[in-house]
Amino acid sequence: MKRSFPLLILLVVSLTVLVHIPALAQRPGGMKRHGERHARNLENVRMFKLLELLELTDEQSPPFIARFVDFRKDFRTVNEKIEKEVQSLTDLINSPEVRDQALLEKIETIEKLQEERIEVVRIFHDDAAGILTAEQLAKMIVFEERFERELLETIRGFHDRPAPREGR
Repeated sequence: MKRSFPLLILLVVSLTVLVHIPALAQRPGGMKRHGERHARNLENVRMFKLLELLELTDEQSPPFIARFVDFRKDFRTVNEKIEKEVQSLTDLINSPEVRDQALLEKIETIEKLQEERIEVVRIFHDDAAGILTAEQLAKMIVFEERFERELLETIRGFHDRPAPREGR
């Protein structure tokens, strides 16, 4: 039961997203607002699963949660900047007059942002090392690397299942 409860939560969130996408796509601004809400839900699931995994003490919980929330906000901010610059690079590539210098400058900007993202993670890990035990820190790093991939695999598995037959 202990392992199945987080998977159940993950499945419920995933199903909610999948069921509401077609209707929201038809409303102006619907997907954006819906997407933001589900991003928050995903962050909540991420936090819940991580806290369950780490089994924090009462002393560890408040500082870790505060730092983790700040880290995720900083991480998302850098990712949004990267996405914006990648879109800008795509626009440059597709423009009729592509200039090598402009492309190289955009690539350099993206690389600096990627380094910034790595630094955000490094700082968080350093801060977390002051709160968590070595084992908890190791579990957290493994969790960070696998969470989104396992979520995608779960969703793909849901999509790959044959639809239940009616009349059974």
